[in-house]
Amino acid sequence: MTNKLGNSKNKRKRRAWPDKRRRQQSEINRKTRPWEKSTGPKTDRGKAEVSQNALKHGWRSQEITYLRAVLKRQRDFVKLLLATENARTEPEKRG
Repeated sequence: MTNKLGNSKNKRKRRAWPDKRRRQQSEINRKTRPWEKSTGPKTDRGKAEVSQNALKHGWRSQEITYLRAVLKRQRDFVKLLLATENARTEPEKRG
């Protein structure tokens, strides 16, 4: 029997690493420090793709950017209202 992913009989079930193998891999990673050798994308296309990572998710997403702009306009409007109210009530306080 096959499905869209291929022959289900030939699929190997993945197993978690045993503790011994996990410790070995951890030791190898500490010795080789692969994170220090990472150079990032090399092609112009790759650089262009990763430059957009923060724009899709997180604080630089389109939705959050829009929300920040709306909140800034709202804050400025409230400041204007408060300043107008203070200027209007200031003469009453003196008199």
